[in-house]
Amino acid sequence: MLLDSATVRVLACFLAAACAGFPALAADEEGDVDEVTNRISPTRFRSRLAIRNEYQDEQRGGYTNFLVPRLAYAFRPDVALRIEIPFVAVDPDTPGRDSKTGFGNFSARLSWRMADKGAYALVIGGELILDTATDDALGSGKDVVSPFAFASIRMPQFSSFLFPYVQYYSTVSGDDARPDVHYTLLRSALLTIWGDGFYSVVDPHLYVNHGQGGEPGMNLEVEAGRFLNPQTMLYLRPGVGAFGDNVPQVYNWNFEVGFRYFFE
Repeated sequence: MLLDSATVRVLACFLAAACAGFPALAADEEGDVDEVTNRISPTRFRSRLAIRNEYQDEQRGGYTNFLVPRLAYAFRPDVALRIEIPFVAVDPDTPGRDSKTGFGNFSARLSWRMADKGAYALVIGGELILDTATDDALGSGKDVVSPFAFASIRMPQFSSFLFPYVQYYSTVSGDDARPDVHYTLLRSALLTIWGDGFYSVVDPHLYVNHGQGGEPGMNLEVEAGRFLNPQTMLYLRPGVGAFGDNVPQVYNWNFEVGFRYFFE
């Protein structure tokens, strides 16, 4: 995958801003950092509704667009269930292949925060992805199980948190004519709180496809958002494929916009 120089410059500027920050937005009060963190951190379980729209420009040509409602319910402060089912539009931009729209694969995720020591926390869980797509082009054609684990590491001197993350995807059933889903996802998101409800996330996604000789690929995404009030926040998340021309999960570029509403 080759990126033109203009795209590289824009991405570099965006990343520099997200990593270095703007002094006017620096978080001066510990309470502001804690409030935003308690809302947005994936280790702090809260019941919430989220809707996001993600456009992906695909390596193989054409595009895929996901409109994804997501509902998360916290049974307890340390146990939460998340469900989502995307509405997908696919345009392959290839002669002989038609555009498709409809529902994609349903997923349900159960998470348990097994440790929380303040400076760090650890979450483990599992995800079930079912072949519910209304057309073959809108899903993988496979039922998949996916255990995961991630941690939260606090870096108070930078008003930031690091979230190392690993998730393994494996096919359990589905259409035998379609390739199995069998890969590992590694992430290491950096969340920074700037104050006045603003935050940023730098989030590389490294994929290792075990069914393709272990070839790796990476997407690099950056999120910038703000809480409009304690219950509602909006965000933007652009991304670019860094490497992995033959890795299915890697795109040319993407752009996501969404909001989250917290019930408590």
